Amino acid sequence: MKDLVKMTKTEKYNYIFAPDPSRNNEIRFDWIYHCLLGDIQTFLDGVENFTQNKGKFSDNLPRGGGNLSVPILISTALEFVAALYMGKTNYILCFSEDISEELREEWNQLKIENLTNRLREMIKSKGLKINERATIASISKNRIEIDKYQIKKEAGKLNVYENYNATDNVGRFIEYFFPKEYKNIPFLLWDGVRNGLVHTFSPKPFKYHQNYIRFQFFVEDRKVQAHVTKVDNTILIRINIFELYQLLKKAIEDYRAELENNENLQDKFILAWASIEEYTRNIDHDVEKSNEAKILLSELKKSNNYLLLQ
Repeated sequence: MKDLVKMTKTEKYNYIFAPDPSRNNEIRFDWIYHCLLGDIQTFLDGVENFTQNKGKFSDNLPRGGGNLSVPILISTALEFVAALYMGKTNYILCFSEDISEELREEWNQLKIENLTNRLREMIKSKGLKINERATIASISKNRIEIDKYQIKKEAGKLNVYENYNATDNVGRFIEYFFPKEYKNIPFLLWDGVRNGLVHTFSPKPFKYHQNYIRFQFFVEDRKVQAHVTKVDNTILIRINIFELYQLLKKAIEDYRAELENNENLQDKFILAWASIEEYTRNIDHDVEKSNEAKILLSELKKSNNYLLLQ
């Protein structure tokens, strides 16, 4: 991608909304409709067909109603679009430089105090802000986390990234593009729905004083609106997945309308999209993945095409 600072207004617009020959003439923003929203719509069409046929498919096998998969798909789409809106992803490089021998040695020997001071000064020298009291939050063979930064050894380089915060991205997107009722509870929704479903395959419940907050998804009737009920000390947030999908779709359409004429939003979109599209992880120094890559190359020497499952 051309340097964002050097791109003209027309080039920025075309990057987002014009067919790109390097992508088989696919329009980047339209990918959101065709793939992200398209996959969800395909699933919902199947759910609706299943419901209309009273839960029967030709093979008579029991099927789920989409109460797990559709909210996960919607959460995935929401997270991606929110990252484009905020211009923040897990792959935006703050800066990169060669690893000094001193830092490499201190890293290998886990000299935490020396590392902390060295990394803090290195980050400040690049004009970036870091908490003066920041200490190393975690460290592994190839990664250090300090304050809001991830420092990684990648392909012989020291690459510094800002920590990715999906919760903040999504919260901002919901607060701007979703209806008032959802704007009131963006963080409950994201943590309870997305984090609960992705990590435990069940919505995450919360306790507030003597009350419990729980989520439930239903597909019985697309006309039934999402609502909140309270039984004893349980607050139940019931969400119709058809309605949730339509809210997301409208939010994305509203985002597109603003994106077409807002150069600041276009800059964020381009920065975020390019960071994902152009990111390639070097695995030369990753023992496990390198060994697997060697196996693939060894098999491909015998034939330029082979079956994973014989």
